[in-house]
Amino acid sequence: MNDSISRRTVIRGAAWSVPVIAAAIATPLAAASEAPQSLRKRLTFNTKRAYDTNPWDPYLGATKPRIGVVVAAMDITGSDAVGAVILVVTIRDSAGKQQAQSTTKLIERGWGATPDWTVTFDNVARGSYAVTLTATANGCEPITLQLDERTAS
Repeated sequence: MNDSISRRTVIRGAAWSVPVIAAAIATPLAAASEAPQSLRKRLTFNTKRAYDTNPWDPYLGATKPRIGVVVAAMDITGSDAVGAVILVVTIRDSAGKQQAQSTTKLIERGWGATPDWTVTFDNVARGSYAVTLTATANGCEPITLQLDERTAS
């Protein structure tokens, strides 16, 4: 009886094991690197308004405008909850000064909306100002809206 293994047997065994090892390594890698799902278009702005809360007063004189902005996002397409929505309000005044504030609100069920969020910007220069609203949520396409240019009196 010969206990030695021939080179041909070793090479034949190795040739059969390479595809098995390659498949064993590739399977978890393929699962871990799954292509991301495309973002869903399901957000819109539900509430969106801006106003001067401290207009020029003929008796008090020229105080700096204080701009108030109210915004909320709404889920327009789904029965599952969107979850956390990040709302960002950015204002750029006539002097070119830019200010931004953000918050996180929840859409807790499908077809729902975030609560209204009110934010104020102080020391805004008199004249025209622009307000940009942005909403982002996990798995949703981000949305941005530029409100019509307004004037702080």
